[in-house]
Amino acid sequence: CRSVSLLAETCDAHGTWSRIYSRDGAAQFAAACDELLRLASGGLSATSVQIEGGFGSLRNACKPGILRHCQTASIDELRVIFEFLPLYSSEPFEIIDRQIVIACIERLMVIYGDLPMPYLVDFARAFGTKQDIELIEATLSKNIGRQIVFTKHGLVEAKLRQNAAEYASLMNEVITLMKETGRNACAAYGTSLGIYREGKFLANDDDVDILFESMASDDDAVEAEIAQVTKILSAAGFTVNRAGQGLYNLHVFRDDKGIDLFPSWGSGETVSLYMEEMNIRKLPRKTLFPTKNIPFMDMQVAIPGEIEKFLVARYGASWRVPDRFHEWPWQVLPS
Repeated sequence: CRSVSLLAETCDAHGTWSRIYSRDGAAQFAAACDELLRLASGGLSATSVQIEGGFGSLRNACKPGILRHCQTASIDELRVIFEFLPLYSSEPFEIIDRQIVIACIERLMVIYGDLPMPYLVDFARAFGTKQDIELIEATLSKNIGRQIVFTKHGLVEAKLRQNAAEYASLMNEVITLMKETGRNACAAYGTSLGIYREGKFLANDDDVDILFESMASDDDAVEAEIAQVTKILSAAGFTVNRAGQGLYNLHVFRDDKGIDLFPSWGSGETVSLYMEEMNIRKLPRKTLFPTKNIPFMDMQVAIPGEIEKFLVARYGASWRVPDRFHEWPWQVLPS
């Protein structure tokens, strides 16, 4: 529901009230309806158009025009369109609603490029089935002119599969560099899953993951180790960024191709490392190191020494069965 108005005030120790926020909800709603009609029909206003049946009928009448306008909409106009879509209600989600969502996302990708998953979770209702995901991939790929893949990280260009040989070479270069500085390293996580299970990068993956055995013996030493590894990679000509505040993994780039580099750390028979949803867990060191080599794209690539135990620990006992929606932010039904 929407409030007619909203007023927020504070009271100081002397009993004096001060207004800090005031908003006329009804006026704001009417203004938004005017904007919706403008986007849909080229300048009509809510006062000049009589729509029977209330707001629901008004919205339905606007949908065809909104769909046409999405191709040229500004960011502010897209925000208005999003507000009027039934993304958070139990109202039926119609075919044209999904078409509008796809058109809006296409416009956002034209403006911004790849769209990270945090920008897309609000549209979960539009993409609740496998067919819905495949539809937006096919539509965006056709309309934008590049192969687009929907991954758990977002909507991105499918560069990994398209440039597999270059990514494999870059991966081996980083692994070799780590080993030359005394740090064992290997393909890990989704990259090792694809290489070991399918002999290629996963179709729905969008990055290369490398795990290295750091020289940090405990949590307190990891920060200094990451700083040292950053210097090593930078000196070798890579662009290196921290993945985020409080995170130890690095984004390593050369030209437009990137790798996620993850540390393991600890002393003794167990090591700490990032696992599901970036939670830090401990695994037996021997599960990971020493690594072993397997053939991949006309080269030898290092993977965890006990690869199947690692994959069970990371993805569960069903790791042999492909599931592109593993750890997806929302439930995706088969159909």
